[in-house]
Amino acid sequence: MTPVAPPAALTAEERRTLLDFAERCGSWPKSRVLELAALATPLTGERGEPGARRLLGMANWLLGRR
Repeated sequence: MTPVAPPAALTAEERRTLLDFAERCGSWPKSRVLELAALATPLTGERGEPGARRLLGMANWLLGRR
């Protein structure tokens, strides 16, 4: 996933949550990934698959994959 800078500074807890999402989403059904990604719509500005991809891109950014 292409790295994407978060639109705002994230707290340590928010960063950990985002990285946990990215680490675990491969083991969840797609419906669960989309359900959880929808909770982050205020952060991503996207719903559905675009929102999930954006979250994964933010996780890559936090991991320094630029």
